[in-house]
Amino acid sequence: MRIGIEHETSKRYDDQLKLQAIEMALEGSKSVAQIARDLDIKDNTLYGWVDKHRRDNPDKASTKLVVAIPVDLEAQNRKLKRELARALEDVELLKRRRRTLRFTSSKVRLDRRT
Repeated sequence: MRIGIEHETSKRYDDQLKLQAIEMALEGSKSVAQIARDLDIKDNTLYGWVDKHRRDNPDKASTKLVVAIPVDLEAQNRKLKRELARALEDVELLKRRRRTLRFTSSKVRLDRRT
């Protein structure tokens, strides 16, 4: 009888699947995490394969992934800045409405008491 935590056995992936996953990741059309989910691979595993491929092939044009990410991040950053500006405007508007409502409701209470 064995007591303790059972560890999953590590999965073995064939070389063809590895190469296909690495090519898809370097292509840059999808995120590495999404490719890993699509292929039912842990994303850390795929990141490791891509990293090893880059180290083993420094002369090849394997920088597409690095180039593709900052462009997407810049676009996402601009979008988030616009959303933040709108949210801050909404907060200021709500603060003004709250002050107005508080001032108006206190006048109404005073009028009712008299």
